[in-house]
Amino acid sequence: SAHQFLFALMFSQRLKQKTNTITILGGPFISLFSQYFYSDVFNFADYIIVGDGMTPLIRLIDYLQGKTAISSIPNLVYNDHGKIIINPKEYYPLEDVPMPDFEGLAMKLYTMPQYDKGVMLPYQTSKGCVSRCSFCSFPDASKKLEFKSHSKDLAELQQMKEKYHSNMFFFCDELINNSYGYLEGLCELFIKHKLGIRWSAHAKVGN
Repeated sequence: SAHQFLFALMFSQRLKQKTNTITILGGPFISLFSQYFYSDVFNFADYIIVGDGMTPLIRLIDYLQGKTAISSIPNLVYNDHGKIIINPKEYYPLEDVPMPDFEGLAMKLYTMPQYDKGVMLPYQTSKGCVSRCSFCSFPDASKKLEFKSHSKDLAELQQMKEKYHSNMFFFCDELINNSYGYLEGLCELFIKHKLGIRWSAHAKVGN
């Protein structure tokens, strides 16, 4: 978001000063507005990923390890000796997105007293938003409305619940009630299979 952007640049600069590490910026704000200040951003960071970032990030790591060419990395923006290079953009369907994986992460550091010292796990069931609120940039960042299949939702939520020993989830959809039919089907699935989870999400009240 805009209010986090300056902090991200300063944090990236400090990381490079202390460790000389590679820094990469991404997310909705960067995807929407970075074209207006590419030259400034590359004073602080090495790479920018616009749009979907999971596969491009993996390919960028491959490039840094000498396994692939930088030109093969989709959604990547970089500075080549003063020239801004923008690689072709690719889109990845939500149904193909893998289950969130926190393997190796110290999950105990993320426990919260208000959740009975448990961990609130993030999960996404849909992508995009039907609303066009003037104060929000998400509709521009996610123009296509997509929903995961209910079978994928159920399987992954069950796996995450068992793997991370938590029944608390935050559905990080832009809007959980984009489709009342989809939401009702999701809730019926939770009841039918006795999933036993506690969850929260963003919703729009009214028409």
